[in-house]
Amino acid sequence: MAITTKRLFASRPSATTNTELYEVGAGDGATLNMSICNTGAATTFRLALTAGSAPANGEYVFYDLPIAANETRQITGICLTAGQAVWVYSGAATIDYVGTGIEETA
Repeated sequence: MAITTKRLFASRPSATTNTELYEVGAGDGATLNMSICNTGAATTFRLALTAGSAPANGEYVFYDLPIAANETRQITGICLTAGQAVWVYSGAATIDYVGTGIEETA
């Protein structure tokens, strides 16, 4: 197994749209840290860890969590296995999502 440390994703998704940021490949795994940075007025965001498809009930980590203007939140130690994905939803198109971490590839 190869272990690689890298930036896994960086994105500013459109507002009010479920967006997949990252999906772990078949037979692989990942551990990631995530920065959520709001560069505009106060809004909300959602974060889900899914089985690869769009978020369903029971997969949300945060749901409509408030984030203040110019605020950054950090989430660390997210462990994902093959086929799992990170999805977000932003109340405004002013939130940057950056994920860094370790990928373990078969």
